[in-house]
Amino acid sequence: MKQRGFTLIELIVVIAIIAVLSAIIAPNAFKAIRKAQIARTLESFRTIKLSTLSYYSDTGRWVASHYIFDASGPFFRDPGIAGWDGPYLERYEKCPLVQPGLPSGSYPGWYYVLADNQQYDSTFDFNGDGVYEVNDGISVCCYGFPSADAYRMDEIIDGTGQWGYVGTMNVIRIWASSPEDSYYLISLLIGQTGVPRGSR
Repeated sequence: MKQRGFTLIELIVVIAIIAVLSAIIAPNAFKAIRKAQIARTLESFRTIKLSTLSYYSDTGRWVASHYIFDASGPFFRDPGIAGWDGPYLERYEKCPLVQPGLPSGSYPGWYYVLADNQQYDSTFDFNGDGVYEVNDGISVCCYGFPSADAYRMDEIIDGTGQWGYVGTMNVIRIWASSPEDSYYLISLLIGQTGVPRGSR
C-alpha cells in the first residue's frame, strides 16, 4: 500500500499556522503569569499585615524591623516577649516579581518589616493633599521591582500608580543601575502607632 507524506506546501502551511498561534498565545500567557505574580505579591503584603496585627494583639508590642527570609524572625520564633503565641506566618517566600542580579542592596525580593519610624517607611499622605495623615506607621517593604510592576501595584492599591508618599503604598527608587530597576514598594501595615519619630 502506498503511503502519502506531506508535501512541502502543506508543511509550510502547518508551520505558518503554528507560528501565528504562538505569536497570539505567548504574549497572553506571559501577561497571565505576570498578573498572577502581582496578585501573589499583594497577597503577601496583606498576609504580613495580618501577622503584624496578630503579633501586636498578643504581645502589646509592635514587631521589630527585620527581613523575613528564614524562620528565625519574631513571626516564627518566640523572641522572649510575654504573650507571644506564634508562629504568625505559615511560611517565608521571596517575591516572584523581583529581577535577578541587582547590583545594589542586600536582599532584593525578600519582604522586610519596617518599624524604625524613618520618613521613607513611615510617612503616608492618603489623599495627596500634601499633609501626612500617617507619619509614624509600620510598613512592609520589598525592592528590586521593574518600574512598570511597581507602579501597577501602586495603582491597584491606591487607584493611581505614582511616585512618592501618596496613598497607602509608596513607590520609591532609592538606588538603581538604570531607570527601570530596583524600585521599592513600601506598603502601610499599621498607621499612627503613637511612637515619636526616631525613638524606635
